[in-house]
Amino acid sequence: MGSGASATLYADGRFQITQNGQVLLGTAAGQPLFSRALDPNDPQGFHDPKKLTNDTFTQVVDSAIAMDSPSPGVLHLVTTADQAPTVLVSLALASDAGFYAGLGERYDHVNARGLIIGMQLEVDGNVESGTTDRHVPVPWIVSSQGYGVFVKSRQAGAWDVASSDPTVVRSTFEGLSMDVTIVVDPDPLADIATLTQLTGLARKTPGWALAPMMWRHADSQAQVLGDLAMIRSLHIPTSTFWIDDGWQVALNTLDFNGTKYTDPKVFAQTMTAMGFELFGWNSPYLEDPASSGSQDEAQMLYPTAAAKHYFVEVQDGSPFAAPGADASVGFGMIDFTSSAATAFWSGRAAVPVGLGMNGFKLDYGEDMVPDLLGARLNLKLSDGESERTARNYPLGYHGAYRDALAKTSDGGVLIVRASTYGGAAVADIVWPGDLDNGFQHYGDPGPSGTMLVGGLPASIVAGQTLAASGFPLYGADTGGYRGGAPTKEALLRWAEHTALSMVMQLGPGENKYPWNYDADTVTVYTALANLHQKLVPYLTSLLAAAEAHGTPTIRSLPLAYPTDTGAATAADDEYMLGPALLVAPVVTEGATSRQVHLPPGKWFGWWDGSMTSGPASITASAPIGQPPLYVAAGSLLPTLPAGIDTLVPATTAGTVSLDAMKGLDEASGWVSGPATAGFLDGSKLSITDGPSGVEVVWAPTGAGHVLTLTLNLQARTGKTAPLATVTSVSGAAPTSVASAALAQSATGAAFYLHGDTAVIRLEGASDVRVE
Repeated sequence: MGSGASATLYADGRFQITQNGQVLLGTAAGQPLFSRALDPNDPQGFHDPKKLTNDTFTQVVDSAIAMDSPSPGVLHLVTTADQAPTVLVSLALASDAGFYAGLGERYDHVNARGLIIGMQLEVDGNVESGTTDRHVPVPWIVSSQGYGVFVKSRQAGAWDVASSDPTVVRSTFEGLSMDVTIVVDPDPLADIATLTQLTGLARKTPGWALAPMMWRHADSQAQVLGDLAMIRSLHIPTSTFWIDDGWQVALNTLDFNGTKYTDPKVFAQTMTAMGFELFGWNSPYLEDPASSGSQDEAQMLYPTAAAKHYFVEVQDGSPFAAPGADASVGFGMIDFTSSAATAFWSGRAAVPVGLGMNGFKLDYGEDMVPDLLGARLNLKLSDGESERTARNYPLGYHGAYRDALAKTSDGGVLIVRASTYGGAAVADIVWPGDLDNGFQHYGDPGPSGTMLVGGLPASIVAGQTLAASGFPLYGADTGGYRGGAPTKEALLRWAEHTALSMVMQLGPGENKYPWNYDADTVTVYTALANLHQKLVPYLTSLLAAAEAHGTPTIRSLPLAYPTDTGAATAADDEYMLGPALLVAPVVTEGATSRQVHLPPGKWFGWWDGSMTSGPASITASAPIGQPPLYVAAGSLLPTLPAGIDTLVPATTAGTVSLDAMKGLDEASGWVSGPATAGFLDGSKLSITDGPSGVEVVWAPTGAGHVLTLTLNLQARTGKTAPLATVTSVSGAAPTSVASAALAQSATGAAFYLHGDTAVIRLEGASDVRVE
């Protein structure tokens, strides 16, 4: 395998990977690497992969396994496929002391240990949603011990992570064979990056998608424009607004309802002038007018599509009645394996795009379940696939809208609910569906004895599991959805989390707009939205690394600090936002403080600048609006100045766009060794920390650029004498001023020194030294 690792497959089925002479991964005692279950009586029936130990199946050990190492640190294994009665194939590995992450979107715990996790959506009446909520299953697992395991399969599967047997991690899938890739790197984040590279890197998403968003259920053109005017009058930074269900003539006809939107083109142009990108909600269904009695012209798309076999069908050739949107109404589900059906749907989506829509929120798409209460659905698709192997249905669904957006200047943005591995190459942002509206955990008791999907704590878990599964952008509804309007406290605690994540979006606005509460809510929410927008240059750098290399944007503490023995206990409600920021959202109702685990190293409080050395467990103050937030020593964050309403161009008077602030750059550094940062326009900043002082090199992309840099120098590794001055190495010599405010507002190069803090203003390319 290279990279200090070697793999051995023994004749008796045992398997072992060693790294630098130490056993890293292998089979458990008495367990073969692969085994298969046979059922000659019903080889085509559904066999639940979560129940491999069912005694009705004969267990057969695989003896013929192909093994190769296509690149250093990567091992590829494939079993034979010559036994027709095979219904399930299983991979068994010894469990270890590692923290197990990945497996796609999950709400229960970041650590999968002790869980059995299905790799498909399943009907489950015990959950308030009626399903297992596996909207984005990804069949790979990453261990903090330094390896990842990926099973390449679109069929029904499950991972039993040391649950049935605490000594075994077992992966089981339907099919005649199994295709497995194992990656080895001491850094778990590098294992995630390699797996993402193998399955499909994220597409390049427009930068404005990282700015705060809002949405509402569509009502009327006048009402939406009134909401947008309120957002701008309150200067709540927002660059995207989407209209949810109800904007179309009928379900997914993809044309504006003329009674609600009297002039869609003018409506879109007005939004553009105000600095808003317009999105619309959609799903992959057409309503059967025969089921509702309606003969609306737009709804007559259904018989046209049915006649041309554009729908997923059952075996007799009639359209499959998809249950996703409303079980009381008949819906046809577009078959995106058909090029003609895809072109038909893309053509429909191109209509609102041509009017100015630059993105879609795509709901549903996970209806292609492999079974319904143990029985096959017996579906057929144009390319010959069935529900057994069509786990990639969402990718075709999203691809049709991607085609419609292809002619826009930046390719637009897709927010999606369902996906699987490789999906980030097509879609942009994962939205988790309808979470609860408060502090509920996944599995909490709900109405009529059902389990709750979960609220804020569940969303924090999902963002981490998706990031560990190759999806860099995740954004839940701030304040949740189920249960109606959240309390003021729940709304703002949610906003603290989403402000300190990759995607901050709030909706439905009609019951969650901050101004629906009180002036204090507006103030706090606006400040948090400004904090999120301030961090956009940093978030952009994280996204760029994910797009280029597969590096996760959100990092669970045990993956970012695999040798930190205390990290695992904090994983469910703390996370790293990139390498610099440790976020500890408040997830307990009524709490004004919380315990925070700090990994090894020096950490600075965002709000007060205090320094704490880790590893440590501390009690952090957490007033609403100031969640526990810490910065790792050595970090250098590029940021945006305050006062920007939108990141996209705007022409409406009183709206401040990013373009209007062009050339005004800001950054903050917590100096400890060398650091570099890049800005949205390509400008570069570097810091060198040495015995002669801290040298700052500012290389803007154009003339007239101004940088305001704030440095915390408590942890600098160079000279420790009190700071005295800032001298010029090249460029204009800064002048000393009496306050930080003067340094920020001065004309020309200036600096302010106070204790271990330096505020420096530079104009044009400069090289200065703090000493």
